[in-house]
Amino acid sequence: MTKVSEIFDAAEPVCSAAEKALNFPGYIPCVGTLSGGARLILGQVQIALGALCAIGTAVASVVSEVETEKKELWTEAEHSLEFAVHGIANCVRGTIEAMPCVNLITLPYDFINRFEYPTIRNGAEELFPIPTLRSIIAF
Repeated sequence: MTKVSEIFDAAEPVCSAAEKALNFPGYIPCVGTLSGGARLILGQVQIALGALCAIGTAVASVVSEVETEKKELWTEAEHSLEFAVHGIANCVRGTIEAMPCVNLITLPYDFINRFEYPTIRNGAEELFPIPTLRSIIAF
């Protein structure tokens, strides 16, 4: 059986490549409106998939009777939530990029923080730690 985290781990490089490809056009006033719209759609898809998978795996964790399976499913729910939170960040950035001249604030942000694109799942250092589902909801 394929785990949700395996699906998201496979999707992360694709999403990362799309985000990187949208960065440069996002710096250009007016052109950034188009790339911002594309990033907004990407973010909405990430939110929808992440939220649906988080809810599904969290419910499966609650109804599971096997303790090890419960923990594994809960970890899957946390990873799904991380994907959804990343989608929220893409929606915020897409909204900023869609506003001519305001979009220029993304330029220094990228050069200071983002060109490393840290991977949360593979143990790389996080630039902005995302709270886990367990820390948000006491279970």
